[in-house]
Amino acid sequence: MKEELKPNKGSVYALEKTTDTYLKVKSKFSKDIIDYLMSFLKDCNLVSEIGPGLGHFALECKKRGLNYIGFEPSLPLREKLLKKNINVVDAFVPPIPME
Repeated sequence: MKEELKPNKGSVYALEKTTDTYLKVKSKFSKDIIDYLMSFLKDCNLVSEIGPGLGHFALECKKRGLNYIGFEPSLPLREKLLKKNINVVDAFVPPIPME
């Protein structure tokens, strides 16, 4: 899904500085969460996440072939996620902008 990137009310969020340790822990945590959830997601055709941040959980979903959509109001974060080819839309939640 290609999105035209434009500023919105979420654009005021700044990217926080991260350390290598933080990124490793966050990646491990996301992997553990998706490993646990996979038993519940057998017949799931879509996983959605509110506030995907840097996309750790999204990447784990992608590795497992799950359809994924993230709702992220921050323009800088959406740009990073789109560069990783992660399906993300510009939205504040609630409401969830889905059918």
